Amino acid sequence: MSDLFPHLGLRLAYDGKNFSGFQLQPDGRSIQEILEKALSTVLKRSVRILFSSRTDSGVHAFDQWAMVANGIKDYENLSSKSQDAFLISVNALLPASVRVWRVFKLHKNFHPQKSVLAKEYRYRVLMGSVCDPSQRDFALWIRRSLDLSEMKKAFKKFEGLHDFRAFAKKVQRYEEKTKRRVLSARIDVKPHPAILDVKEIQFVVVGEGFLHHMVRTMVGTVLEIGKGESHDIAALLKSGHRRDAGVNAPPQGLFLWRTRVKSSLARPLGRRVK
Repeated sequence: MSDLFPHLGLRLAYDGKNFSGFQLQPDGRSIQEILEKALSTVLKRSVRILFSSRTDSGVHAFDQWAMVANGIKDYENLSSKSQDAFLISVNALLPASVRVWRVFKLHKNFHPQKSVLAKEYRYRVLMGSVCDPSQRDFALWIRRSLDLSEMKKAFKKFEGLHDFRAFAKKVQRYEEKTKRRVLSARIDVKPHPAILDVKEIQFVVVGEGFLHHMVRTMVGTVLEIGKGESHDIAALLKSGHRRDAGVNAPPQGLFLWRTRVKSSLARPLGRRVK
């Protein structure tokens, strides 16, 4: 069975505020770096992981996928007691802001990016006269009132297959490299559970893939629309001019919420984290 499912897979969550991003950085502390160190200690060999999303500095995740190629043999070489305690052992070596919450054996054809069917990102905004201090690292606070009706209509226009070069950090040379399919884009609004006159605005976008800074630029542009600025989403998607779109929304409000992969390629291992 290990020949058919040779790779070790992990799903993890993290608070990204004290990291330079997920991917290894030459001059910053990354989540990949500390995760590889923890896995190397537990599996007793040098480990280099592959992963599904390169989240930016300050961005959070509930469902990042990582893969240790041909890691099942190392897992199976552990004692049965060590296999049972695998999650506990890895998490004990990680800071409290990072947690692996599920372990899988992955099919030989699994690829942490190509096997992803869809990703869901959510961006949280608090709108009101005061900011909830417990959420200052996990949401963008905007004091002024926003035109939510116009924002909802604008955000919906991102749905479908479009060239998102106007919303990408770097303009690619060939148009097809900046085309992405957004399956759904909506804005949910609800009152704050305790603080009067404060609303939580949640941008929810599901897509087959995303460009660097794409979600943050989409959100930043629509927030400017909510403040009364003039942006034509359809025209931006057609023109591809980054300079005409809005600013990037700050990273602290963005969450990689869910990553959906082909279920036939991943089989759970061990125990769930309780």
